Amino acid sequence: MSFILYSTASATMYEMGAKGASHQLNQEMTRSIYNEIKHIFHIYKKNARAMLQQFDLTLPQIIVLRHLIEHQQETITMNELITSLNYSPSSISTIIRGLELEGIVRSERSTKDRREVNVYVTEKGRQILDPVEPMVQTFYQNSLHALNDEELQTLHTLLVKMKNNLQSMDNAGDN
Repeated sequence: MSFILYSTASATMYEMGAKGASHQLNQEMTRSIYNEIKHIFHIYKKNARAMLQQFDLTLPQIIVLRHLIEHQQETITMNELITSLNYSPSSISTIIRGLELEGIVRSERSTKDRREVNVYVTEKGRQILDPVEPMVQTFYQNSLHALNDEELQTLHTLLVKMKNNLQSMDNAGDN
């Protein structure tokens, strides 16, 4: 049996055989990737919160508002928001309630199906999004500016693969 020396950023380890070392490296890499994603998400939320503070809005509220405006020709229900934005029912309810209190959206029961709640953007909501949208776009672009086109495409491809993998795990749990 041969002893193989592996050096990583976090530790140097001695393993017997390649299989054990590979497994350990994968665990370390997995942990490192998870920590990076968690850290990115934390920084992202902190910066988004600071940017939107002047508008007294949260990023989820902006995301919902933008979705409603993009689909303003259609009637959008709370259930459609839940599905298309992948938010929980309680999150959508909280977001819509907050936007309603500010007069940014209005909601009403559907005349066709009383179980459905339709959501509409008010004029105030449209006016609020006008100055916010360029700021959000600049924020997104600045977060990725260090990547060239090929790296952006690779990042996108890898994130889609990761999302699909997580969704397949989620769907497997439904059975």
